[in-house]
Amino acid sequence: PLTEIAAMIGGLPMRSLAIDQARKKHALGAAPAYSYWFLWATPVLDGRLGAPHGIDLPPAFDNVARCDQFTGNHPEAQAIARVMSRAWVNFAATGKPHQPGLEWPPFEPDRCPTMVFDVRTRVELDPAGRARRLLA
Repeated sequence: PLTEIAAMIGGLPMRSLAIDQARKKHALGAAPAYSYWFLWATPVLDGRLGAPHGIDLPPAFDNVARCDQFTGNHPEAQAIARVMSRAWVNFAATGKPHQPGLEWPPFEPDRCPTMVFDVRTRVELDPAGRARRLLA
């Protein structure tokens, strides 16, 4: 739908900034950086919001029920929160966000591995990279 196309084009500059930041962190040659993109669309307001800025915070802190006016406390949000919050805890404890069944590779500029948090959480190589480069 046109609204999704507009949202994606509007979000690509932010995605480009995130990739630039990860590239700079990688260039330091110190601790690895990990890239993620949160694409799950909240069902609130009949899904018209899509995945707005800040929608990743309730799942990151496993607070989707507390933020039900934003997340709808939807079962998909609850499932993403279990995975995402575990990744954050693992990263804080070990410096690596990995967990059983979900290997999260560190950022590499040539491949841009990115954890995509959505109905099906997965790693993608440079998601929307072609569109991002076309609009740059």
